[in-house]
Amino acid sequence: MSKKKVVDYIKKRPPIKKIKETDYSNKDIGGGIKAKTNNIKKHLTKKSITTISIIILIILVIILIPKQSIIKKDLSKLNSYTEAKTELDNCIERNTDYECLALITKDSIYCGKIIDDDDEAKNYCLAEIKKDTTYCELLPLQEDKNYCIATVKNDASYCEKIEKNDDKNECLAEIKRESSYCKNIINENKKLSCTAIINYDDSFCENIEDKEDKNECLADTTKNKEYCFNKDPCYNEFYYTLAAINKNPAICSEIADKTSIQNCKDDYHFYISSFDKNKKTCDKIKDQDIKTSCISIFDNNMELCKSIVNEKIKYKCIIQFIESTEDPLCDEFKDITIKDRCNNYITNFSN
Repeated sequence: MSKKKVVDYIKKRPPIKKIKETDYSNKDIGGGIKAKTNNIKKHLTKKSITTISIIILIILVIILIPKQSIIKKDLSKLNSYTEAKTELDNCIERNTDYECLALITKDSIYCGKIIDDDDEAKNYCLAEIKKDTTYCELLPLQEDKNYCIATVKNDASYCEKIEKNDDKNECLAEIKRESSYCKNIINENKKLSCTAIINYDDSFCENIEDKEDKNECLADTTKNKEYCFNKDPCYNEFYYTLAAINKNPAICSEIADKTSIQNCKDDYHFYISSFDKNKKTCDKIKDQDIKTSCISIFDNNMELCKSIVNEKIKYKCIIQFIESTEDPLCDEFKDITIKDRCNNYITNFSN
């Protein structure tokens, strides 16, 4: 999706001409009125002339006001686009997988761009690129140290020290370059990614459901750094922001992917329901999980969140109730990554 298309969409309105003082000079409106006034002066009193002057002033005000309000409205839209575009650029920056870029380009400068609070990823990245195990020793968990040292030294004996089944087999497959170890991996996404990378076959990546995991798999398999840039969610968010600002869900239709168009519209109705404090707007949401999350807010019912299938939507739904409950919320998640994120969120919130 080109940036030009976005800009063209926003700028497709006809240009607004600046109002010049000469537009209302004596040679136009003022000229005609002045000529008639000279004739009227002969027959009317000063009081009548004053009345006519007031009428003329009202006419001029009526002519001017609409043009001024149109300009103000369009400038407002321009500001909205500018803000949304800035957020788009920031989003792309946040969603760039710098560890992925570093490993593909073999350039350690990208390791330093990994988000500040992820020191583990930075150290692992530096260890891989610089082939220096001292960075592995900085990792807090022994499991991670063993995996890191195994890859840096290309020594499978360190893989054998790893206790977690999936990590051990992934490590062995990577070091020994044998796809048979991939079959022992329980997590389906990791199994597909492992098989793709060891066999240099990106077709396995296509069966990975999670978009981020799929891109990481494709990057590792094809060595194409374009997969390190996860731009799609950012462009979807960009159009959603424009739709919300202008209260026009039709803007979502500018998104290329049809599934994302509906997601954009669902997010829009979710936002508008909260903004207008209108529960009925939740009924316009097509995705059942997002609709349930929307209704849970109005009903103040956390139990509804627990029925949500999509783990990421469930997470967003549940954390809004953290202030008002003592329940072990994070136990609701099967996805280990989301469960850890939830526990970290609660820990930070409590502190």
